[in-house]
Amino acid sequence: MASEFTASGTVKNLRSHNESYGTDIDWVTIEGFTSAGSCGKRSDGSVRIAIKNDEYGKRQFSTLLAAKMSNVAVTVTVDDSYKSASNTCYLAYVTL
Repeated sequence: MASEFTASGTVKNLRSHNESYGTDIDWVTIEGFTSAGSCGKRSDGSVRIAIKNDEYGKRQFSTLLAAKMSNVAVTVTVDDSYKSASNTCYLAYVTL
């Protein structure tokens, strides 16, 4: 059964890839976010959250970048039924 998971914390990692890696593969991790149902994790145990390569994802990425640069906490939500082929849950929304 799919569920939403929400966490608050500072942006730990924010990664952007060039087009040779494909689409929808930019991702973020949030300090302390280590459990989100069936969402995939990084080797350090943090939940890796995919960011879509669309207009919404661009706004989300900008919000996350601003938070990272200013060391301000964000709240993120993922739904473990909304995942990429690599088992990475997509970011549903971000609040700054």
